[in-house]
Amino acid sequence: MDNIGFFLPKLQGEKHTAIIEHISTYISNNANKQIVVFCNNTDVVFPWNVPVLHVNEAKYFDGSIVVFDILSALIIKNFKTQKNKYFWIGSAMPWSSNPSENYQTFQDIFDDKDITFVVADQTIQDIYEICYNKPQYVFKEFNHENLQKLIG
Repeated sequence: MDNIGFFLPKLQGEKHTAIIEHISTYISNNANKQIVVFCNNTDVVFPWNVPVLHVNEAKYFDGSIVVFDILSALIIKNFKTQKNKYFWIGSAMPWSSNPSENYQTFQDIFDDKDITFVVADQTIQDIYEICYNKPQYVFKEFNHENLQKLIG
């Protein structure tokens, strides 16, 4: 049985609502897997089939874990019990939206061989390859079909 966790410390707005809806569909299509969302606080109403645990529990989670932002990637970077770590970057380039952030912070994450990176298009993949490591997956959008391709 596979254990899959989604690390979403703060859920707010339509973007996160869409992520939760796709996770819910993924759960419905994968009844043989143990799937959980790790969350700290939320403005999102969870569907009935989405189990939620506090973010503190993620450190001890035995399975694969998916993150969606730079802070979450920094947090899970040193977790030891995860089978796989996925960072769904999409089309983001965090160093452009956080220009005052220390370069070493980004290098510590994006040069980490234990994290599998997912981007939204070939151009973004090329940029990451020039700056850091080449992301292993290119998916145009976050949805349950692409989750199935990524995690199984």
